Amino acid sequence: MESTPGIYDNVAVCDFKSLYPSIMRTFNIDPLTHHKGSDADNPIEAPNGATFSRGEAILPSILDKLTEQKDEATENEAWVTRQAVKILMNSMYGVLASPNCRFFSEAMANAITGFGHTLLKHTREVLEDDDYTVIYGDTDSIFIDLGVSDAVSAREEGRSVATQINKHYDDYIQSEYGVESRIVLEFEKLYEKFFTPPQRGSSGGAKKRYAGLVKEEDEEDIDFVGLEYVRRDWTDAAKQFQKKLLWRVFHDDPIEDFVRTFVEDLRDGSYDAELVYTKGLSKHPSEYNKTTPQHVKAAKKIDEFDQNTVSYYVTVDGPEPLSELHHSIDYDHYIEKQIKPIASSILAVLDKTFYDVMQGTEQVDLTSF
Repeated sequence: MESTPGIYDNVAVCDFKSLYPSIMRTFNIDPLTHHKGSDADNPIEAPNGATFSRGEAILPSILDKLTEQKDEATENEAWVTRQAVKILMNSMYGVLASPNCRFFSEAMANAITGFGHTLLKHTREVLEDDDYTVIYGDTDSIFIDLGVSDAVSAREEGRSVATQINKHYDDYIQSEYGVESRIVLEFEKLYEKFFTPPQRGSSGGAKKRYAGLVKEEDEEDIDFVGLEYVRRDWTDAAKQFQKKLLWRVFHDDPIEDFVRTFVEDLRDGSYDAELVYTKGLSKHPSEYNKTTPQHVKAAKKIDEFDQNTVSYYVTVDGPEPLSELHHSIDYDHYIEKQIKPIASSILAVLDKTFYDVMQGTEQVDLTSF
């Protein structure tokens, strides 16, 4: 689902337990039961039109046994065993979707993902009918704005929501498909503060990009998914900036002075050690002919390049490797390409712009903003 950009309080994250294996078990998806069209035995029809008989099936029966083993491993805290069984269970869908498998079937693979999509959308509809706000959904997870101000109450509400959804599916799947539901929604965590950015160049929300404040007893930290903080192609300075800025936003601290001071300190050289780009090369720099990205330009300036990665600065004369640094760091580049995009994505949901925040300082040329 497309996310709804914003800053939220007390967002519950609920996951469908082993979603694809549970779909295969519930709807009897198996090469042995797969039909092309309907027949007299009242088959189960998937969202993509694929049909499956209600008789004996091989993969669902194997998955039933593996589910018991996974639950037993969880109860015994045998985490390596649990992970091994989990991977094996998920591979049942993976092989059906792989042309290298003798049982490959695009119709069966799409039936599984189609049921997953349908369940996610239906869950959102049920929750919204109960006056909850669904902020985002992704494969097997759904993010719910509970509308509860107290964190303790919010956790209880999140668990209650999962229980209600499971009861709903027990009745709904039996009524709609005539089978027993193995679909289980679990309350995974509570983000006491949650941020999802707008998609760059669009008013819509970004997918697989968010951050949330997690509190465990007396400790708290920020989970990052898909944002610059966890991406290798962003500098340490940008990552520090993003985490510190979000920390202030999540704790309702003033941010304008922080942004201005960070930019000023960056330009004054305080973050030089954190402005290094490090990127890998898939081949020797001399073999790049059609395009020459910045890290390749930097690598080509090393006389005897015999490594897989290059560390470099962007200088006023272009990218230069650390071993061949001859020009001043181009601070405008880092402000424009590293700091401004991160600041803008967060400031946008606060109805502010980078230009607004930087007004009144001489450290940045505002004409480009």
